[in-house]
Parts: sequence; structure tokens; C-alpha cells
Amino acid sequence: MCLRGIVKISNLVDCPIEIETVANWYFNEWDHKDSEATLESVIKKVSSISNRTAFVVYIDDKLVGAGELKLSEYSDYPSYNYWLDGIYVPIEHRGKGISTALIEFAKSK
Repeated sequence: MCLRGIVKISNLVDCPIEIETVANWYFNEWDHKDSEATLESVIKKVSSISNRTAFVVYIDDKLVGAGELKLSEYSDYPSYNYWLDGIYVPIEHRGKGISTALIEFAKSK
């Protein structure tokens, strides 16, 4: 499938109103499995710009996905400086090419 409509990808820091929605997505999909994680801790993590760039995608001004590009130093992979993480698209928007757009955006960074 291909994206239909007006597609816009922005840095999450430029769209602070979306932080809680993205944090909810991440918490419900992944972080709830960590007994120490809370929605508040995920909001704090998503809000951080330290070693990460979070981004969101809109179609026709509707938030439809998010992702992160992290700067990480892993001793097991010394030649890799950036990691793609947290690519998330709500179920109702999957299969439309949104994750591909997020990945391509991250690669361009």
C-alpha cells in the first residue's frame, strides 16, 4: 500500500501536545512488561532529547505513528552509532506504508 493524503513527519519536540499519546502507545505496546515502568516514566523518556530524536507522522493532520533514532554506544557494535527504535503505528493505520515512511525519515537523518 502507499500513503494517501498529506503526509508530514515532524520531530516530537516540535509537537509537545503528542508526547502523552506517543508515551501511551509505547507503554501499552512494550513498557508495560517492565514492572518498574509507569506511564509517567515513559512520558519522561519520550520527552527527553538526550541521545535521541523522536519523531511523529501525520496524515491529513491526524497523528498515525511515531519512532525514535537513538545515539547509542554499544561495546558489542562499536561501528554503529545510531539505532532505530520505537517504530509504532496504531493497528487501524497499519498496512499503509507508515512504518516505511518513518524508517526512511530516520535513515535520512
